[in-house]
Amino acid sequence: MISRRTAYRLTALTLVASAALQLAVYRHGGHTALGDIPGRYFAWHLGPHALPYLDRRVEYPVVIGMVAYLTAIVGRSATTFFVLTALMSAGLAFVMTRLLSSLAPARVLRWVIGLPVLLYAFHNWDLFAMVPAVLGILAYGRGEDVNAGAWLGLGLSTKVFPGLILAPLVVRRWFDGDRRGAIRMAASGVAVTVVLNAPVALATWTGWSYPAKFQGARHATWGSLVSWVTSPPWGITRLAEFSDPAKVANTVAFALLALGLITISVLGVCRRLDAAAVGAAVVAIFMLSNKVYSPNYDVWLVPFFVLVPFSRRQWVAFCAADLAMYVVVFGRFHGLVDSSVAGNLVPVIVVVRAVVIGSMIVTALGGWESGARALRRLGGVQRAPRMS
Repeated sequence: MISRRTAYRLTALTLVASAALQLAVYRHGGHTALGDIPGRYFAWHLGPHALPYLDRRVEYPVVIGMVAYLTAIVGRSATTFFVLTALMSAGLAFVMTRLLSSLAPARVLRWVIGLPVLLYAFHNWDLFAMVPAVLGILAYGRGEDVNAGAWLGLGLSTKVFPGLILAPLVVRRWFDGDRRGAIRMAASGVAVTVVLNAPVALATWTGWSYPAKFQGARHATWGSLVSWVTSPPWGITRLAEFSDPAKVANTVAFALLALGLITISVLGVCRRLDAAAVGAAVVAIFMLSNKVYSPNYDVWLVPFFVLVPFSRRQWVAFCAADLAMYVVVFGRFHGLVDSSVAGNLVPVIVVVRAVVIGSMIVTALGGWESGARALRRLGGVQRAPRMS
């Protein structure tokens, strides 16, 4: 267990190391960069007379688009755009440290010196969605239903995954007998989502809906589990060849996600899981079912390694898989790892990573045996007593 002051210091050291890692590759005014942020500056060309969604196609939800627009106005180059975004991300990292050190000081080291934090703190706008997700979960635990819905609605409008946590928590509140609280939470989440999205949607429906169209048209990426399910590397006929590969991947991903959310909702009620366990399971199932994979997604799960008592073995295995994927992916991008070597290693890492994340889902949901008992109770099925 460490003090909050020590947690802040370690967070600062991790962020300095993360910034140094980004700057070590940063070249040509941001045209060569490790993270996504400088590249988005060049791709979007945002400015006072170039609004996101209305004048420029942006493939992220509205909160990121508007944050990027304001940042681009202040910072008139890719470098200043990156620096300003990084400073905001750093501030959010300290907010996360404060939240986690208050709740689970014995495990806060997993955040403040977490390997995925070091690798991805400044890679994308991930922290802009992670902090609302954690705030929503904490508000739920305090019985603040309106605040919980509002924070998760904000997260949904930043990146999708925080909003997915809302439905199982509403279900849990409803079946706990607090139907008024469930309605307030759902209404608050919807209201915040509408307030943030409606102005953009009314101004330009095509611009607002572009992120969904863009993601829907993408094929499954090679780092996702879905890509290996729909297009396995062995010599049999591939499923994706019978139809549009993107549509096949969308169908498989949606089916897996829907099944996962239903299962989490059922077990959340039957096992009376706390909000952190539900959130961990939801984010984990979203990462496994998503047809698109980027290594920085791994940082989404790091707060849950603090909030939920996952074993040290799970934590080490997760970090090892994360580091392996980082080295292979970015080593290949920057010519340090041969393409054939990367092609052989990625399927192995994908499977290992899926097993580790799958074990987290099982742990968060109470384990195999307890989950099976909960499902049997729900269906009214009782196992016959074992004969002595």
